[in-house]
Amino acid sequence: MIMSSPAVVASLPRPPWGGSLVESYKDWLHVNVVDHDRGAVGLVNASLHGEPGDRRAVAVGSALLHVPGRGWLGAVEVVPQEDADVTYHGIAMASVAVTVDPRTGVLAASMRTDELQGALIGSPAVATTTIPTPLPFGSGWIGWSVTPRLHLAGEINALDVTVGKGSISGYQDHNWGRWRWGDDVGWDWASLLAPEPAPAMVLSRATDRRHSLGEWRLTITNATSEQSFSGGRVRVTSGGRFDASLRRLPGATAAAQTGRSRPALPAWWQVDAGDGFDHIEVMIHATGAAQIVLAEPGRRGYSYLHEVAVTFSADGRIGGRSLSIEGLGIVERLD
Repeated sequence: MIMSSPAVVASLPRPPWGGSLVESYKDWLHVNVVDHDRGAVGLVNASLHGEPGDRRAVAVGSALLHVPGRGWLGAVEVVPQEDADVTYHGIAMASVAVTVDPRTGVLAASMRTDELQGALIGSPAVATTTIPTPLPFGSGWIGWSVTPRLHLAGEINALDVTVGKGSISGYQDHNWGRWRWGDDVGWDWASLLAPEPAPAMVLSRATDRRHSLGEWRLTITNATSEQSFSGGRVRVTSGGRFDASLRRLPGATAAAQTGRSRPALPAWWQVDAGDGFDHIEVMIHATGAAQIVLAEPGRRGYSYLHEVAVTFSADGRIGGRSLSIEGLGIVERLD
């Protein structure tokens, strides 16, 4: 993987609009927010699905917040892509907007739904990482750029709850490429954040719908360094079944997919990583889950994106220093 300065991002990668598989064009801007004082986690996502200019192509805006004792709040909006304001730097709809300055990496995100209103501004606190070569993914390919920690400011108002008045942390990533929802594809991903100066942790892999394939990568990043474990140096196990109430979105699409209303989501994950010098063990526990049904606009096909609010603890030795932290995060599971 390659690194860029935390103060300069060379460009905001976007997939070319022409060429093969153009009907399966995807572009995906994602932000996480963690309120350490309230124990709340949330996300803002703006994405494009389908060939630009095709009347079947859509833009999808997601704004979700998990508040302890309240569960997941928010909404997912699907609009014709031609109704969204799309620039080289961002995607904006009436309910959700995300934009990233490619020169500085500064991010702006806003949301206005029946349950959530707010705005966030984030600047990179650590370096941005981009995979140097897009990965094969289903019938096409996927690229990924990630900023594991943002210095984040702003508030989200959720009914009678306000998130962002205390200690908050942020995360931002960008996926782009060509793939079809409904292909035999999946991903496992987690953004895990404790208050600074603790490092940010990202766990990820591309996999199949059964989550039986793919190489795990755990990346631990602070302001001056990054440590990654992959392949045989990372072992991830999971267990239990998270059977609490599942928020399913968007309403009409999710209601039609009755066979997916009780997915087999793990209740916990354990991550063990080491290379002979450094080692870490991470325990992750689910606290709430939401399901977003993703429909391929040009043909019949569905994938199911699960956003799982989690708590975690991590203990080990990284860079010659002992590490023992607790925090919050989101596990994302696509199948």
